[in-house]
Order: sequence, then structure tokens, then C-alpha cells
Amino acid sequence: VFLAQCPVDPEAADKLRALPPHLQQVVLDRGPVTSYRNPSAVLLARVRDAEICRPTQSAPLDAAMRRSQPPP
Repeated sequence: VFLAQCPVDPEAADKLRALPPHLQQVVLDRGPVTSYRNPSAVLLARVRDAEICRPTQSAPLDAAMRRSQPPP
């Protein structure tokens, strides 16, 4: 359902699918990526964080990426 609702490229989707279920859940728990300018990059960063056990470390990065978006 997450990937069906998020416009990410196949590489990002494959990286998420390749994670073990408990790490997929860590990524999903961080919420949707649809509000970002580059949802695929955000998803890949979250996958990378989960792989190296930093599930919340990139929260400031998430906020910075969200701020860099043009207003709707």
C-alpha cells in the first residue's frame, strides 16, 4: 500500500522491498514521502538509515528537504 501511494522510482521501491520486514517497518513508520520534492531520494535515505540503524537520525534532513520545496 505504501508504494502504491508514493510516487517513487523502481530503484527506490526495490530497495525498500529488499529490506527485512522489521526494517521495512522502521522505514514505513517514518511516514509518507509524498510531500517531498524528490520522494525517491527521501525513501532511499530512509532505507539507508534503517540499514545502518539510524532510523531517526535523518529527521533534520527530512525537514530540510521539505522546506526546500516550492509552495503549493
